[in-house]
Amino acid sequence: MKKNRAKLLSLLLFTPLLMANSPAPMPTTRNYEDFSVNCTLLSESENNYRYQLEITNNGEEYISVFYHYGFRLNNRSVYYSEAEGKLFDSEMIIPHQTKTYIIQTYDPLNLDGEQRWSTEIYDMKDENVTFANYSLVKTSNNKYSLKSDIEGEGDYYYAGIIEVTYDGVDYAFEVDLDRGDPYVFTNEELDLTKLTINKITAYRSSYNTYKANIGGFVKALAIGIGIIALIAFGVVSLIVFAIVLTITLIDKHRQKNKTISK
Repeated sequence: MKKNRAKLLSLLLFTPLLMANSPAPMPTTRNYEDFSVNCTLLSESENNYRYQLEITNNGEEYISVFYHYGFRLNNRSVYYSEAEGKLFDSEMIIPHQTKTYIIQTYDPLNLDGEQRWSTEIYDMKDENVTFANYSLVKTSNNKYSLKSDIEGEGDYYYAGIIEVTYDGVDYAFEVDLDRGDPYVFTNEELDLTKLTINKITAYRSSYNTYKANIGGFVKALAIGIGIIALIAFGVVSLIVFAIVLTITLIDKHRQKNKTISK
């Protein structure tokens, strides 16, 4: 147990060195308010409020109100337990598209007076990233992977927004391009013969991917070990000196006693 605690303590000590200045591993975002929401209370009970949200994206960016950052009403985050009406787990709303969802919240939304809705959107489109030979493939229940030849990625964190038409309706959703096999979950099984991928857009971070400064860490570790070794050497030297000095004094004392006895 003591050894395990010592190992854990060592990891805790070195974790700040490894994680310092590590940015969030996702594309850069910014605030977005160019959308409107028609919010209607459907029902209410103790700690359970159901609202219908008719969301119209008036701008030129994709918005995601149910993924990563969620959305805000008058600068206050809206917390919900469920969101109905999504086909894709990471569903987004295409520019100039209107989507209707139903959410459940634990607290009532303040719909009196001016309603200022906002969310976060990806801010840096990377035109250098291209996609070819792409398709969605079912990998397990309600899980679908993007198969594609991707080129042009730089040393950044990436997400891809995929526009599709499924059974005559247009959708958009996000996948994490930093995964070896980007995937999306759906809320029902898809008939892939009814799905067409129309467009894939890559967004990146403004900063490069994080690389732990192993060289600096190793150097600091070596210096630390050297200091510990010097201290240990000094302590051992003092102990040896003390032992030799003690033996010498004892020997001199014995010799003195022998001389007096004679």
